[in-house]
Amino acid sequence: MDIPTLFDRAGAWLLNQWPIVVVALIVVGLGFVPDVRDGIVTIWNLFPHKRKPEATDSITIEGEEVRFEVLMESIEHDVVRVLCHTHPVGVGAEHAWLARQYPKWNFVQQGLSSLEYLTNETGKPKSFFDSSAFFDLIVIRNEQGRTKQVFFDITSFFTKLGTSTTNPTGFMAEKLRGMYETKTETDAGTKMPRR
Repeated sequence: MDIPTLFDRAGAWLLNQWPIVVVALIVVGLGFVPDVRDGIVTIWNLFPHKRKPEATDSITIEGEEVRFEVLMESIEHDVVRVLCHTHPVGVGAEHAWLARQYPKWNFVQQGLSSLEYLTNETGKPKSFFDSSAFFDLIVIRNEQGRTKQVFFDITSFFTKLGTSTTNPTGFMAEKLRGMYETKTETDAGTKMPRR
């Protein structure tokens, strides 16, 4: 009499549990259908779960560290805050983030907008630069033709006074003002940088 091997025992167990095996094979097979996979991901994202930090939350481009904060993710829209200092680096970082997050999606178009333009229902503000937040809106499309809008909050490197490229002096003046807002010390009567 032969002693059954581990392979023999596993095979016998699978044959005795054939309904479970059939369901598992169907689920795995459906996972390879893109529309079904997108549906499963959508249902998964409906339930709150702790987001794991990703490698793409921070990258370095031309020696400058760029951080990303994903503020919203949905089927049709993402909102991502880009934290950097230099305009060309920030724009390059947006495309690097898209390539890592959506590798099989294609670029469709890109535009510049502001919070006031996006939320103003009665008309446009007096000036585009009268805004508290600026966005690069990039539209991407997957192989099935579904489009998605990604709003990159670029306020860290695109301000009311322009960018590090278009108005370096004004841009740095605004950055320095924000970093060193002065407060008056009551006892000394001098202005000290805020830390």
